[in-house]
Amino acid sequence: MEHLLLLVTILLPLVGALFIALVLPREDKAGVRSASMVISLLTFVASLPLFCLFDPEGPVYQFNAKWDWLTAFGASFSLGLDGISRLLTILPPFLVPVSLAASTRAITDRVKAFHLAILVLEAAIIGVFAAQDLLLFFLFWEVELIPMYMLISIWGSGRKEYSATKFVIYTLFGKIGR
Repeated sequence: MEHLLLLVTILLPLVGALFIALVLPREDKAGVRSASMVISLLTFVASLPLFCLFDPEGPVYQFNAKWDWLTAFGASFSLGLDGISRLLTILPPFLVPVSLAASTRAITDRVKAFHLAILVLEAAIIGVFAAQDLLLFFLFWEVELIPMYMLISIWGSGRKEYSATKFVIYTLFGKIGR
């Protein structure tokens, strides 16, 4: 059961985003805001045991979950937390409800898309910090770029399209030279 806590923390924002996308109409801004806030708070509550039950004297990686995935490439769907990722994994579930509350007045255009992007971004960031397989890490990392591009290019300010394009180019291609 303990190994599912981390998976639930990643899947909860994704399932919530899917619910909002398929069930709630675009015109229901209050409903979208409420649903995303409830989902983000549930994600925060789900992340608390990851922080509280982590045993510093225990094994290096805890809350491990591993399933065979792309075995031809030697890749697996492997999640786990160490001491640093424990702290980083609780940060997005803490900050997303704060961000959603702060955005209530500022985001009046494309509210549903904004909340979907935030929830997908939350799941991807948690996945980045919990991934124990390099291919899975890069998958979460690349998924993270899509909502970040949307957030910068649609709801940014100044030269937002230029900034979003630069962000993606530098983030996507910056790792090639390494």
